[in-house]
Amino acid sequence: MPAADLRRGGRSAPELLATTASPAPASSPATAAQDTELTSLEATERQTILQAIQRVNGNLAQAARTLGISRSTLYRKVERYQLEDVVKACTEGAQ
Repeated sequence: MPAADLRRGGRSAPELLATTASPAPASSPATAAQDTELTSLEATERQTILQAIQRVNGNLAQAARTLGISRSTLYRKVERYQLEDVVKACTEGAQ
């Protein structure tokens, strides 16, 4: 397909988006709702990870498999949500 077919009015799609898109102000109601939703999603994710870790007695490899994510992703999320103490307590309690 020729490059000219990918253009409209002499501008590419990214150029059109750059000139027509305007970001919402940081204090808009839409942004506030997104922040609240994100916090809620993060809380749900943290709780789900916590439960998975507790179910497998702190075995992060097994928890990652249960959650359907890689071990490295789980390690990052454990650090992000500050769950290191929970992992430690679960592994010590399982011994």
